[in-house]
Amino acid sequence: MSAPTRVMDARIRERRRTVAQERARRRRRLVASVLAAVLVTGGAYALTYTPLFAVAEVTVEGVGGDRAETVRSVAGVVPGQRLLAVDLDGVAAAVEDLPWVRATEVTRQPPSTVVLAVAVRTPVAVLRTADQAWLVDADGVVVAGGDADELLEIYAPDSVVPGAGAVVREPTVRTALDVHAQLAGPLRAGVVRYEASGQHGVRMLLDGRLIADDADDVWVRVGSAERVDAKARVIGLLVEQLRAGSGRVGEQAVAELDVRIPDNPVIVPATE
Repeated sequence: MSAPTRVMDARIRERRRTVAQERARRRRRLVASVLAAVLVTGGAYALTYTPLFAVAEVTVEGVGGDRAETVRSVAGVVPGQRLLAVDLDGVAAAVEDLPWVRATEVTRQPPSTVVLAVAVRTPVAVLRTADQAWLVDADGVVVAGGDADELLEIYAPDSVVPGAGAVVREPTVRTALDVHAQLAGPLRAGVVRYEASGQHGVRMLLDGRLIADDADDVWVRVGSAERVDAKARVIGLLVEQLRAGSGRVGEQAVAELDVRIPDNPVIVPATE
């Protein structure tokens, strides 16, 4: 056999060996992929279907007692349910349908626990209609029916309250809540109540002791929901002015403040 022929045969053998090695590598990669898929599938099956990863406990954070039991009941997560099958978003939505719940976060804690972290709505005012009283939070959401002496009163005799869990949309009530939220701390604490009758009829009653020890309570006409932040600032400035004058304008006591037009507020003296 000539030298060129031997060289050609060697190249062919080397090529065949390379091809065989590449085929072997592909077979190994394929087998490895199949084994990995089997392991992943088996692991997922174990996580999903075996008793080891079934729900054994539902923990409620943020509330206790009867409220915690209500949250568990509404969530609908039961012992024995597959942990990975728990619909986290669905459970959160169901709990947030409770009128006193502001937000809910639902998480899984393997191997067998579901945690419901609940943030509750805090009532800031009693909304009093002609014949009912409702607790509302700062967002105007009706938390529950009932009364509370320590909370601010918003008297709105003509209001129609939509019921627990709904948002009060009436402009007068919204204006009262918005103004109250934007008052400075001490001034906010000195509000006795709001009266809200008609779209432009919001009034605030201030404790006279904010102005002088012997001053009578003072009404403040707030008006509509427009420029609420400006009105809140003007109320604070007027109270400071009256405090400097011991609650009087000249020789007269003050009957009312009018901030319906915040650029042109009015101090109405009492008629004696």
